[in-house]
Amino acid sequence: MFENVSEKIKSLAPVVCWGGVGVSVLCGFALLDGGAVILGLVYIFFGSLIAWVASLCLYGFAQLIENSHRIAGSLGSQDGESPDAAGISQDEGNEIGNTSV
Repeated sequence: MFENVSEKIKSLAPVVCWGGVGVSVLCGFALLDGGAVILGLVYIFFGSLIAWVASLCLYGFAQLIENSHRIAGSLGSQDGESPDAAGISQDEGNEIGNTSV
């Protein structure tokens, strides 16, 4: 469940994008049908834009998780240990107060 978190988040990003676009278009058409033409067009345009930007942020966050895991792996390999053998998993973050070298 908590393995390969970055890949799961990356696969969720397009679902968030297309789901948000679909919902905003449906709401926009409902407003257009109700007579609120300008508001319906605003919902369609800006709702789709917000869904796209949200999916980009989600994908970027997953990329950050993946890159931090690679960095932790390369730091662990300098000591002759793999990140998993050193007790570093993909889900763990770096502690701010950790200054041991």
